Amino acid sequence: MIHFVKLTFLLFSLLVAILMMPQKAFPKPPCSDGETADYKTIIDGKGKFTGWGAETSARYQPVEWTQNIQITQDGLIWSRSEKHIGGGKEVMVAVIRGESQARVMSWMSTLISPAGKQESRLDVDFTDPSLKYPEDMFPGLLFPFLLRGADLKSIGVVHEARIWWGTKSVSRVSWIVTGKEKISVPAGSFECYVVEQTVLIDGKGFVSYALQRLMPKFYLYLTVEPPHYMVKSKQFNPGGDTQTDMLIRFAP
Repeated sequence: MIHFVKLTFLLFSLLVAILMMPQKAFPKPPCSDGETADYKTIIDGKGKFTGWGAETSARYQPVEWTQNIQITQDGLIWSRSEKHIGGGKEVMVAVIRGESQARVMSWMSTLISPAGKQESRLDVDFTDPSLKYPEDMFPGLLFPFLLRGADLKSIGVVHEARIWWGTKSVSRVSWIVTGKEKISVPAGSFECYVVEQTVLIDGKGFVSYALQRLMPKFYLYLTVEPPHYMVKSKQFNPGGDTQTDMLIRFAP
C-alpha cells in the first residue's frame, strides 16, 4: 500500500512537472492578408510621475495605434503605427517567417517627433550570428500577436518566453491562461481567454524572491474564436500609471 502511494505521488509529481515546464516556442499565428486592427489607449494618470510622463509622452505613451498584416514571399510583415499623446508617433515593422514555428527575422522602429522629424531609427537583424539572439526571443510588442498561435486552450499551464525590449534589454517572461472572461470594448463584446504575464527575476535567494513577489502582472485578452486577436490589454507603467488598450475595430 505504501509502495502504491509513493508511486502515485511520483507519477503526480511528474505530471505536474510536465505541465509546469516552460514552453518557449510560438507556432505560426493564424492571420489573413490585409488584416487591420485599431486600438485606443487610456492611461489613468494615477502615477506620481504623471507630469514627467506627459512631457515624455512622444516617446512612451501612445494614445491610439493600428496594426496591419501583409503576407509576402519574404514572410509575414507585421506593422504597428502609434500616435502619441505628445503629438509624435512611432512606426514599427517586423518580418516573421516559419512554416510551423514563428521566427522574427528583423525589427525596425522609427520615432517621429511632434514636429514631424525623425528622432531615431532602430534596425535589428535577428539572423545576424554576431548578435547571438536565441530563436525563442521576440520583441515585446509582438508578444500579443504571437500568442495567437499558442495553445490557449490549456488553462493553468505555465509557459515561458524571452522578450527583447531594446538593444540590450532582455527578460524572461512567464505567461499563463487563467480562464475565460467576457470583455466589452468599443468594438463590441467578446468571449476572451485571459492571459496573465509576469516578468521573471533571474537569481536565487531572498532578494530575488522578494523582487519577484513585487513584480506587477500584465493582462492580455484574446478572443476565444480564431484568429484569437487581442481585444484588450492592461499594463502598469513606471511611476504607477495603468495603461489600457482597447480594440476599436478589426478587419476582415
